[in-house]
Amino acid sequence: MNTLDRNWEMFCSKLEQVKHNNNSIVALCPSHNDKSPSLTASFNSEKILVKCQAGCTFKEIVTALEMKQSQFFTPKEKTPPKKIVATYRYENKDGAHVMDVVRFKPKDFRPKRPDGKWTLDGVTRVPYRLPQLLAGIKEGQDILILEGEKDCDNAKELGLVATTFAGGAGKWRGEYSKWFQ
Repeated sequence: MNTLDRNWEMFCSKLEQVKHNNNSIVALCPSHNDKSPSLTASFNSEKILVKCQAGCTFKEIVTALEMKQSQFFTPKEKTPPKKIVATYRYENKDGAHVMDVVRFKPKDFRPKRPDGKWTLDGVTRVPYRLPQLLAGIKEGQDILILEGEKDCDNAKELGLVATTFAGGAGKWRGEYSKWFQ
């Protein structure tokens, strides 16, 4: 028996004049002076549905039964914490740390400021590996614009100059143009 099944049994046990019909019931509503059964309820694998035909709210019914609203729903499974698999450091033209893009498993990416906040508010966006990008342009090398930071790091291992942007190559912003002139 799962948690919702137990909660259904507890719910039904707190009611009066309960008439069962498969996974549904009719009973006296506990939140008003009910003389004729006006509460209907049913349950499935996800939730317990409750309705007072006289108009009492779900909250009023739950309060009268001294239960919690959360007891009427299947408990949410706790999502296991995501594992950080890579942190890609973004630097300004002078090499100062301006932001990170953090990669998680399962595959997900989140921007992070140097102060540890998971937002880019107030951050001047720059291309990935900007100092190397500028050096490559100065030396007349071809510059590759790739889909992600991992691709850029792999290109570096091959002796190539590559960049990308937070969110991938498709996230071009107008302010990036100045770095390619």
